[in-house]
Amino acid sequence: SKVDLIVAACHAAAPPLDEVPDTGTLRGDLVELIGSLSRTISSSEVGALLPAMVAGAVVNDEVREALRAFSSGRRSRMAEVLRRAVARGELSEAVDRELLVDQMVGAIIYRRLFSTRPTDAAALTSLVDQTIAGLAAFGNDPA
Repeated sequence: SKVDLIVAACHAAAPPLDEVPDTGTLRGDLVELIGSLSRTISSSEVGALLPAMVAGAVVNDEVREALRAFSSGRRSRMAEVLRRAVARGELSEAVDRELLVDQMVGAIIYRRLFSTRPTDAAALTSLVDQTIAGLAAFGNDPA
């Protein structure tokens, strides 16, 4: 099918995935994952294809499905990191982990497609640190 061809092309263009990081902390794992994502989007053929894929996904259900299928395996890496963080007690079970993945990945993709803001190591570490600070406050009553 067309979806299978697009997914295969994305996999062929993407660099191989590293092992899911296991630094022992949510912060360390997220810094590694976000760094890997940023490098892939910034320097690989997939990164070069991303603007066209996103534009195609807006108007074509098959392209959207292909992009979803391709990204699901990559998203599962962050889901594993978050699952381990819950098991270690670093992350509340109440956190919407799918939404958290969207927030982290969305920030990187936004900067790649629409912004001139940096995605260097300092910016990525700041993204992770601000996310973790927000997670620490999640569910707490500020009053």
